[in-house]
Amino acid sequence: NYTTISGNEAGTFGGGIRNYGVMQVSETTVSNNSANGAAGISNSTNGTMTIDGSTVHGNTASSGDGGIGNFQGTITVTNTTVSGNESAGIRCGISNFESGSVMLVNTTVSGNIASGGVTGVWNFASLSTRNTIIDGGCGTVPSTLPIDSLGGNIESPGNTCGLNPGGTDQVSVSELALNLGPLQDNGGPTETHALDSGSVAIDQIPAVDCVDADGEPLTTDQRGEPRDSMCDVGAFEVQP
Repeated sequence: NYTTISGNEAGTFGGGIRNYGVMQVSETTVSNNSANGAAGISNSTNGTMTIDGSTVHGNTASSGDGGIGNFQGTITVTNTTVSGNESAGIRCGISNFESGSVMLVNTTVSGNIASGGVTGVWNFASLSTRNTIIDGGCGTVPSTLPIDSLGGNIESPGNTCGLNPGGTDQVSVSELALNLGPLQDNGGPTETHALDSGSVAIDQIPAVDCVDADGEPLTTDQRGEPRDSMCDVGAFEVQP
């Protein structure tokens, strides 16, 4: 809780954190770490991890995942920003590998860089997402593997995640319409991307659908600021 993990280097996976057990990461910044893969956070075989109110940014991978890599474990990510990570490989942001399970809730994935491909979310197994911004697109192996939308998500700028625009998801949203501010101190213990004026992420989620991974009301954003009667998509909630 309330920790900074920065400037570390691993020869294989998990430059910042590598978990094989049960771990909770809250109100924490994991930044500027490096590794071959999963440069920020690696959750390995049978590991169970919850990440809440945190920021994973500026981590660099030489071939694998710049931000978070889940290797046959289970991760729940809530009210968290994954931004500005880099990979020399084909994927960055968040990757979920064979037999792994990932759930994203009110998370913002934006501004990640991969030399060869997907900069948002890459899924090889079971991944579900609710009320989350995926700025950078998705990839799956096989290509027909679905990402399970629980509604209220936004994909920008394309339509690669297999979301459901006929429901409450928005796809092919332009960067201008998404209108994310830069990653910076917007209050709270960790940096966030604010939703600037007119963003299509503002006031999209009725309170009944603004819930955490257990279906309980999600009452605050990443900074600890209150969610209102129509929640915003992603980790940041605009205040009145």
